[in-house]
Amino acid sequence: ALRVRLATFGDTLRRTTINEYDMEWCIKSLLAADLLSDAKQTILKEFAQNPVIIKELASVLNMQLSSLQTWHWPEDGVPAEPRKAINGKIRFYLDGEILTSLFLQYIGIKWSIEFKAALLQFRSSRAWVLPPSNLSKVDVARSEIFLNSTNFPDSIEQRRRTFQQSHYFMCQLPNSVDCFNNYDDVDEDDENQLRFDTPVELKQSLLHILCTDVLLNRALHNQCTVVRTDLEWFGPSLAHQSILTILTFFGVSQPDLQFIEAFLACPLKFTGSMNSYLADPAAYKSTPADSPRIRQRGTPVAHSLSVFCGEAVLFVMDYAVNRKTNGIFLYRIHDDFWFLDSQSTRCAQAWKTMNDFADLAGLKFNQMKTGSVHVGEKDQLHADLPQGDIHWGLLKMDATSGGKFVIDLAMVDEHVVEMQRQLTATNSIFAWVQA
Repeated sequence: ALRVRLATFGDTLRRTTINEYDMEWCIKSLLAADLLSDAKQTILKEFAQNPVIIKELASVLNMQLSSLQTWHWPEDGVPAEPRKAINGKIRFYLDGEILTSLFLQYIGIKWSIEFKAALLQFRSSRAWVLPPSNLSKVDVARSEIFLNSTNFPDSIEQRRRTFQQSHYFMCQLPNSVDCFNNYDDVDEDDENQLRFDTPVELKQSLLHILCTDVLLNRALHNQCTVVRTDLEWFGPSLAHQSILTILTFFGVSQPDLQFIEAFLACPLKFTGSMNSYLADPAAYKSTPADSPRIRQRGTPVAHSLSVFCGEAVLFVMDYAVNRKTNGIFLYRIHDDFWFLDSQSTRCAQAWKTMNDFADLAGLKFNQMKTGSVHVGEKDQLHADLPQGDIHWGLLKMDATSGGKFVIDLAMVDEHVVEMQRQLTATNSIFAWVQA
């Protein structure tokens, strides 16, 4: 059913007519992705205010959509511009044309929404393993007698599954085009509840859920094991063959596979030198580049199609862990993984399954962000689980304090020293503020 659904969707999408409403949400989502340069974002915002231009854009995209199978990047290549993020990492963004970016954004969002809907349907089937009940038959019978029902919609387990499915299952993919509206308005009744609207809120809520589950497992089973890991350079290291093989297995039709393969094999033009960018990012200017180089591995940064491809690959890992461990759920935010269980052996099985898949897909876990903690008085940490602490920023999960997150003073000291070094190197007020 999943394969038929995705194949049918691809055929239907190629015959779809893009209208003005589609252009409005597509422009909003593209601006939110921060893919375009500042100058092109300004132009796109002006386009969004002009109904005539929006109609013309829709007409051009419809022509491209009708010949999707033969779409390709410009033969002379696409400039790759370096950008430095707040965390100091430098990534290369494609400086493509506005029309091309809009077209790819539309296709990527449409596929992402359909793929998530199909997997949610799959998750509701018997193919998805639910964790075994901790209640004995006697406990279940007593509950039915006292509650006069066989369903327990407000149980802790049911609430946990609801959180998992609503907020953490394939959470990088949108549910609908309406989710690109702003989240400025917060219901007063919900302001003290868990929030999931932004990436920061999503992760903060996950930490609350993990801490609560640790407390529950300690109370019910007197022990709990938590594992956290992260894939190293996930986007740049994704093998194109892995993506295409998995999409083929899911039933994506050949014309759509040809388009995705063309999207992945982007001819890149590296404009300017990295040394000049690092010396003065503000004064960095593009210079004529050599002949374009075809991307052999990895996905373009900040493209919705890249997110779709990455989530398709990682879902296979999610499902493999679910089947092999009889129901362990991977809390995953992009390539950041968290999971826990009262039995250390089940966590070890999940960790082995993840490593087996990573080896097959050509991926590698980031050892600096990988660790595990065992809380409780029964067994010790399983020997097959990764060594290392579990961190989130300057917080560390501490086994001696019952699995609570505490401030890592050693990391704070390192951060203070680094900040002192950066501030000392400044020679103006503006530089000091930006350090």
